[in-house]
Amino acid sequence: MTTKSKNTPPLPKGWVEFITPFANTIDMSVEDVTQALHKVVGKPGEEAISLLKDAQTGATNEEIASVFTDTASAVLRKAVQKHLREVAAVEPAVNPALSLDMLPSPKSDESFVEALKVGGVSKVGPTDVEAGVKAALAAKVDFFGIPKKIELAMEEHAAITEEPHGDAYYDVVKMITKRDYAEIFAALKVPASAVNQTKRNRFVEQISTILWPAIYGFNNQLSGWFDTWMKASGNPAILMQALSGAVSGAVSGAVSGGQSIAPAMTVPDTEPLRIAADEVIDRINRAYAGVGIPAARALAYEATQIKELLAKPEIQGLVGATSRELMLKQLGINVSANFVSMEHSVVKYMLAILELGKQPKGTPQEQAYLNSLYQLGASIPWDKLVKTSQVA
Repeated sequence: MTTKSKNTPPLPKGWVEFITPFANTIDMSVEDVTQALHKVVGKPGEEAISLLKDAQTGATNEEIASVFTDTASAVLRKAVQKHLREVAAVEPAVNPALSLDMLPSPKSDESFVEALKVGGVSKVGPTDVEAGVKAALAAKVDFFGIPKKIELAMEEHAAITEEPHGDAYYDVVKMITKRDYAEIFAALKVPASAVNQTKRNRFVEQISTILWPAIYGFNNQLSGWFDTWMKASGNPAILMQALSGAVSGAVSGAVSGGQSIAPAMTVPDTEPLRIAADEVIDRINRAYAGVGIPAARALAYEATQIKELLAKPEIQGLVGATSRELMLKQLGINVSANFVSMEHSVVKYMLAILELGKQPKGTPQEQAYLNSLYQLGASIPWDKLVKTSQVA
């Protein structure tokens, strides 16, 4: 063991704190370890610490082992790795299945109604797009005609049972005759007379004739792009694995030597899809020209009111039905679960197109986003969407 001379300057505090655990592990004094390592990293200090931490460009394991020949090799190797080397932070390599959760989602009914009551008329934002899509889809199944059907069924049942009308009947009549959009129009600072029923019907027609063909065309272009990508990859399973890695953010780390977990593959240029998305936005502007925004919000608001009306249990008894299902059949309302699912998917698809331009171009994030959008588009029954719609 070496002895410390009275004229020897004290070791730097940072060096002592760094080297002490290593010295204790190999059963040597800090001074002896410092003297031994002087041949490898020079004078003790921050620079020497940096050289010991960096196994790539600093002190190698062989160089360190060469100055501790009396220490057991396994003990030394473990001590070097544990106390001298800088541990690289490696994210866990988790590869979850691709999910549509990365695409923007429609609002819940409650938050959607609140969103309808705020905002201006300067542009067509996501809330207005969602409102227009929901209104146009509702019109396809004559959803806005439901209150009138309920009114007639109530009158017929009251005549049969010889009972006076209840409060629910007058609520329905009020909804049909008044069509109160005061909160919506007040928020938009638009007079109700400017958005009459004729203009609301015309807006629904514009969505059907302008917007549905636009997103259908975008989906066809996206499908072609994806098919090209699949053929270029040569192995769809490998492509899915690579995309899952991109979504999870998994990295290879030091163990794999920095090699990517995904094989190199040619990804088709996404610029045509971005241009197609911009064209869809242009079509949105055209479909909403004039009073489209207040019309969309008014119709969407009315649709939520009708949903609330159908949920009232007293309505069933007033039309002579014993259950909600029987009431819907009696009224001739045939809105299947598939149509409800289509509404959600189409709204989500539209919102995703609006957000496409925000994805970093040429990145795994963009590729995974487009793949999720493709999967969503594959679930939409486009033939039902683009055919001539009913107008409320």
